[in-house]
Amino acid sequence: MIRPFATALAALALAAAAAVPAQARDGDVPSCYAANRMAEPVPAPRRAVFLLIDETTLLNQSLQAAAWQAMAPLVVPGTELTVVRFSAYSQSRYTSTVFSGLVEEGVPESQRHAIGVKKMRQFEECLAGQRGFVVKKLQAAMAQGFSAASGDLAKSDVFAAMSDVSVSVRASRAAQKIVLVVSDMLENSTVSSFYERNGMRGIDPAAEMARVRKAGLLGDFDNARIWVMGAGLIASDTTGKKAVYRDPIRLKALQNFWTDYFAQSKGSLVDFGTPELKQAIR
Repeated sequence: MIRPFATALAALALAAAAAVPAQARDGDVPSCYAANRMAEPVPAPRRAVFLLIDETTLLNQSLQAAAWQAMAPLVVPGTELTVVRFSAYSQSRYTSTVFSGLVEEGVPESQRHAIGVKKMRQFEECLAGQRGFVVKKLQAAMAQGFSAASGDLAKSDVFAAMSDVSVSVRASRAAQKIVLVVSDMLENSTVSSFYERNGMRGIDPAAEMARVRKAGLLGDFDNARIWVMGAGLIASDTTGKKAVYRDPIRLKALQNFWTDYFAQSKGSLVDFGTPELKQAIR
């Protein structure tokens, strides 16, 4: 099924120049509507999924596999996927989108009768290939993000990254919005630090929220549902160089802070994985 989509890739240059209603969308996934010169408009995405990868959080192979298992079921027609990498605004690192693309839905049943049989078959083959293409691109983007992670970065601007990315989440046309944050969720910036002696500090959620508000780093996630994976991870947890005890009371305070942060940023924290998710993303 991949071959028809490869043919569509070659046809896109012609399709983009043609005056047809369905144009190639901005992003990394060519449109089957444009490639096949479909007169019908591209259906708007039903769901937008944002994967945010913290490059200061090291994941072992098991957690990387778990992140993929969480994302894979979401690659379905009508879903717009975006992968964003973030860390700190230093050492040549900054928040950046590494992949964005839409898995297109087919033509509504009520409109299929107006399309020729051959054209419809080619279009549907293209859609099947498009999904496989997106799966490969998503896997590559996740692997790139995980391989770029480093425990040597001096700072971690999690507050600022969440605020920045929320702008893109809010701008999405999709009715349903899902955010998966793969991060230790440990701020380490000029605003605040959640670290203490190479471990996790016990924080006062209310005091930290006051610092966030003063710095103007709340966001607007437009009622997105949010999952977090990797919370509270310390670099040595993954490298195995030294065992670090993660105090459940401190983890609970960390969860309480982020629950409040996302609520005040017009989002809803569904699951706070410390480190693995407890609930599947739906």
